Amino acid sequence: MDYILDIEHLSVRYKEGNLALSDVTIQIPRGDYLGIIGPNGGGKSTLIKSMLNLIDHQKGTIKFFGKDLKSSLNKIGYVPQFSSFDKNFPISAREVVLTSTVEKKVKLFQRYNKKQIADANEAMEKVGILNLADRQIKSLSGGEFQRLLIARALALKPELLLLDEPTASVDSHSRSVIYDLLDKLNQEGTTILMISHDTMAISSKVKHIACISENLVYHGTPHLDENIVEHLYGCNIDLLGHGIPHRVLPEHDKEGM
Repeated sequence: MDYILDIEHLSVRYKEGNLALSDVTIQIPRGDYLGIIGPNGGGKSTLIKSMLNLIDHQKGTIKFFGKDLKSSLNKIGYVPQFSSFDKNFPISAREVVLTSTVEKKVKLFQRYNKKQIADANEAMEKVGILNLADRQIKSLSGGEFQRLLIARALALKPELLLLDEPTASVDSHSRSVIYDLLDKLNQEGTTILMISHDTMAISSKVKHIACISENLVYHGTPHLDENIVEHLYGCNIDLLGHGIPHRVLPEHDKEGM
């Protein structure tokens, strides 16, 4: 099978020595749409940050397209958590997207060429915010700003899109818009790996789910049984997809709940 991402026996410890991930092995085929869920502190964000070499891993290997990260950066789009950006910084929406097209460190009063501007405009149009291109980012709503971050990643025309909690700070309407957008991108051929911000909910659009709680508890179709969920969260819960109500777990006896 053609794996776009291949992680073997990944283990990560924080500086204070606490174990974040233990012996995680997972392969993602080209064209997949993977939702990563798990409890807070279970290692979901650590997994993506390890992939991007933002934090060190002590054991294991990570390969993109069969190669290391440095050889694959131009094929990967990354959407970090909303909270990692300062919306008060005086910059326009288009300028935010343009920063992703610069190979080296962005300079003050950076000049962009016609292709970079065209790629930025195309990405903003794809996520439905081209009309906001000249707006200062502090004036954008939470949903608009999240789509801006996705546009910034799409300006690179990536084959693999990594998203860390893309719906954590948006309302229900914006959440549905973002999930529809990601579904469309996947149908067009982009492989997507997305962390769900809400451990009680996932998109009904994903093709597969990975459950992370220090180690890989489950990786497969988005139809979890109660034993897997109990192992992951320590209790029986139903997972509901955003947008259209969607039961992931089958109906079960409520006795004892």
